[in-house]
Amino acid sequence: MEQWNVVSKVNSNHKNTIEIYVKNAAEARKQLLVEIAERQLPITSFTVAQTSLEDLFMEVVGE
Repeated sequence: MEQWNVVSKVNSNHKNTIEIYVKNAAEARKQLLVEIAERQLPITSFTVAQTSLEDLFMEVVGE
């Protein structure tokens, strides 16, 4: 994933979950699905979410 030009941050919370923060969600989704298929990974759930400016503001102010 590090070679992708769309990844800005990757987090793992050790609960069989990975969060990938990207600059271009559509491009990242395509690249990720190809990589999952190539590696035949046992994915049980795939969710795409977008953060709003309000969400970012609330995170910065700590609420």
